[in-house]
Amino acid sequence: LGKPIDHRKALSRLKEFLRHTGIKERRLHDARHTFATVLLQSGVEVKVVSHYLGHSDVRTTQNIYQHVNTAILNQTAKAIGELAI
Repeated sequence: LGKPIDHRKALSRLKEFLRHTGIKERRLHDARHTFATVLLQSGVEVKVVSHYLGHSDVRTTQNIYQHVNTAILNQTAKAIGELAI
């Protein structure tokens, strides 16, 4: 809605959700990290993720949240293989 989120209310809702689902308690920052990582791994452009996280510089998002993992390596290998045909 374009308004700042009250961090105390967000933390309270997160803890309630985790208790309800039986997931071990986590920090609110862990949810932020998961949000960013899942978006990036799903192919959302880093510039868009950076916007949602409120970073003024895309490099911040890349350095903290963008990871090289097996799925990304496999996707890249497939793309390289398709170029070679």
